[in-house]
Amino acid sequence: ALDLKRVVLSGHSLGGAAVLEAALRMPGRVAGLVLVDTLVDFEFRFPAEQMEKALSALQADYRATTTAFLSQYMFSASTPEPVKARVLEAVLSVPQEIGVAAVRSSVAYDPLPALREIKAPIRAINADRFPTNVEVNRKYFPGYQAAIMKGVGHYLMLEQPEAFNALLAEALRELARS
Repeated sequence: ALDLKRVVLSGHSLGGAAVLEAALRMPGRVAGLVLVDTLVDFEFRFPAEQMEKALSALQADYRATTTAFLSQYMFSASTPEPVKARVLEAVLSVPQEIGVAAVRSSVAYDPLPALREIKAPIRAINADRFPTNVEVNRKYFPGYQAAIMKGVGHYLMLEQPEAFNALLAEALRELARS
């Protein structure tokens, strides 16, 4: 609708797969991708048994399972309480069937086919909560670069917006030079 000729696509969390797929559908128009705390290891796949157990728990008690998961894995010790409250409110406002479907599709997504086709450079901004496997990611995308924010949780842009924005601005400058 905006008739943009060159764009940078950015996706956080579940949005990582979305921007990879969008880039496939926009050949020649994507100047770069910024992945935010997503796809930190292009080869990682959840074991099927572990995934089915988690999905069953979500279906049995979406609210409690989601709250426990976010608290244990997505927040850090330094995540501010207002950020936790904001994220929990937003995530828990999603209807259960949509939340479960989003988790299911997210963990089933294999980025490797998209990465074989995408020609635009990729930059990542990740928290240190889960290690970014730069070596593996470069095996599939040689120009992959990642900036790591220390001591933040999954919602790094909400926890330390000034630091995140500085890293995002730098990634955009690098992509503009590419």
